[in-house]
Amino acid sequence: MKYKLKWELPHDATTCLGWLLSVRGVENIEGYVYPDKKYELNPRLLDNIDAGAALLKKHLDNNSNILLVVDADTDGYCSSAMIYLYIKDFYPEVKLEYICHEHKQHGLEDIIEKVEESNYNLIILPDASSNDYDYHKRLRDMNKDVLVIDHHEAEKYSEYAIVINNQLSKNYPNKSFSGAGVVYKFLMAMDDLMGKPSHCEKYMDLCALANVADCMSMRHPETRYYIMEGLKRVQNEGFKAFINQQSYSLFKETKELGYIGIAFYIAPLLNAVVRVGTMGEKRLLFEAFINPNKLIQTDKRGAKPGDVERIAVEMARRASNARNRQNKTKERATELLDMRVHKYDLLDNKILIIQVDDKDNIPQELRGLICAQFVNRYHRPCAIVARNEEGFLRGSIRGNDSFEEVPDFKAFLEKSGLMDYV
Repeated sequence: MKYKLKWELPHDATTCLGWLLSVRGVENIEGYVYPDKKYELNPRLLDNIDAGAALLKKHLDNNSNILLVVDADTDGYCSSAMIYLYIKDFYPEVKLEYICHEHKQHGLEDIIEKVEESNYNLIILPDASSNDYDYHKRLRDMNKDVLVIDHHEAEKYSEYAIVINNQLSKNYPNKSFSGAGVVYKFLMAMDDLMGKPSHCEKYMDLCALANVADCMSMRHPETRYYIMEGLKRVQNEGFKAFINQQSYSLFKETKELGYIGIAFYIAPLLNAVVRVGTMGEKRLLFEAFINPNKLIQTDKRGAKPGDVERIAVEMARRASNARNRQNKTKERATELLDMRVHKYDLLDNKILIIQVDDKDNIPQELRGLICAQFVNRYHRPCAIVARNEEGFLRGSIRGNDSFEEVPDFKAFLEKSGLMDYV
């Protein structure tokens, strides 16, 4: 193999490690190598966090009807599970319900009518909805309070909801934090309000799982600390069931649970349920985190009526089946679109844009996954799009940082004005 060193590496191992981390954007070398509790940021650096905690406590004390919207990815499921479990710890009789998205949707768009028709007094949206300004107003006009705990980019704060968002909080330096990370900080503020210091630490394992699954950068020492520490203290029985299901792959080369193993062997199972699972499976996945020991009828091969299993164990097994279904569908779709790429000479373009239609029968939930696969295969930005009823192309985009001509695909689309169409 022929290779050429771009830089002369230091010979001392410690110096070399520091140099490698530095060129990869790690500013706090000590915080990366030795993640520690001292790197936790004050939750009150997040705008609106005290107002959000006070709003939730007011509704809990008033025995209000509360709805939790479970966002459609692992981060969303963990974020909602953390809040659900926390509330039930202190208010076990509270009227708290949840709703899962039917497809891989986010925020309020697909469920707004159901929420409007309901009698919920407070709607909590973890890991989503910072940009749902019009829906916030519609709910506020109906005297429904909205609490958003999110990490996605947004143009501004909503006037009709309490929004806690690390991206919008100028004084909060950790921008590489998932929705579950922001939820964890919110629960820290709730601890103060409830007079229960450190109660939230029992949910650090779900915070770690979400940050890994959502591919959050660990260059900020706070994110790295929560991931490393959370994986040392896994308490959630649903999370444990998935670890047991994947134990061979996770521990065949190491005795410790590491974030690489989570990324390769657990997160894909959870994401597969969100992408291709039935509504029943999606609800069971959430139940695996919040009600893991409940017994249900098992559907494993050879099972008879009356054969039961714990939800956590049953769902870990079903998730493996969901991933197998997902992979078969993805392979068929990838083969079909690859033929289209070559048939229409799409590789002559610097940006790969592949249009699909309904007859292709490619689930919307898998298009982002397939898009990423084409980026890796052809080493250029990719968009997989479909034309909607208004005539706009909507779909999934993925960039390639190493593609020098378009290193930031999203910024390129925004600058060109094409983001309004893709």
